[in-house]
Amino acid sequence: MHKGNQGTVLHQLRYDIYHGTRNNWLQYVGFILLFILIHSFFLTHWQTLSSHGVVNACPSCWDYILDFFKGIKKVSFTDRHERFDLPIPFLLFNLFLTFTIGKYACCDLEGIGLLTLLQSKKRSAWWSGKCLWCVFHVLCVYALLFLTAFCFSAVNGNSSMEFTPQLNQTLSQIPTQIFEKWTLLQATFFLPILVSIALAFLQLSLSLWISPVFSLLAVICLLVISAYFCNPFLIGNYFMLLRSDLVLEDGVSLQTGYLVSIGLLLLSFFCGKIRFCRMDFLSRSEIYEN
Repeated sequence: MHKGNQGTVLHQLRYDIYHGTRNNWLQYVGFILLFILIHSFFLTHWQTLSSHGVVNACPSCWDYILDFFKGIKKVSFTDRHERFDLPIPFLLFNLFLTFTIGKYACCDLEGIGLLTLLQSKKRSAWWSGKCLWCVFHVLCVYALLFLTAFCFSAVNGNSSMEFTPQLNQTLSQIPTQIFEKWTLLQATFFLPILVSIALAFLQLSLSLWISPVFSLLAVICLLVISAYFCNPFLIGNYFMLLRSDLVLEDGVSLQTGYLVSIGLLLLSFFCGKIRFCRMDFLSRSEIYEN
């Protein structure tokens, strides 16, 4: 690319798409395998109930997505006999997503990535380009999620894009028949994407303030705590429909989810930008010291 364009955000975004997406295409294979595994569990559950005559409809693409984001019910600490299961799909998906973002961002501050930064002489362009790449990366991952769900539903004879109330209630414990489709789309599409972008920004920002290993551990702790406590300030709850006020009387609301996600996104963006503009990259121990 022309040297005159090296200091622009667009140049940095093109660079990140080439090096962070194209050159790391194997990570997307990993996401596809993860989605296939998770969808297979849902398919097996459906086949078991179908064989016993409990359900008679084939799951659609949105049924797979709904079950993917159902999460777990609110934990009751007063009932000692209540069983608690970690929401494995929720944890695996978010951990892999934040790991791939943090790994690329930190590795890019070595070699050609650091050289590109020094040549451009515009740190704000580098940071803004990385944040835009995070958005692009999250959208690519969600596209793969929906693509694998559609393939599963099409292979089983239901390529419709509608929710199936019977399956949603029986398999996912979510009464979709009482909600408008726009509300369900927000809960299973728009809000999860926004939450993922906010977590991506958080991981990107934390990796500049502390060691990348500790920043990943911090995100892990946030997600695990979200699984135990249904609190509107714990952003992981907005991935779990069974924690939503659509299902739970005192659950978290979609509107609050948007506010918390946007707030975390903006806070992470500006804190990361402040840190990045003050870092000494020639003394790389700032990033990698334990």
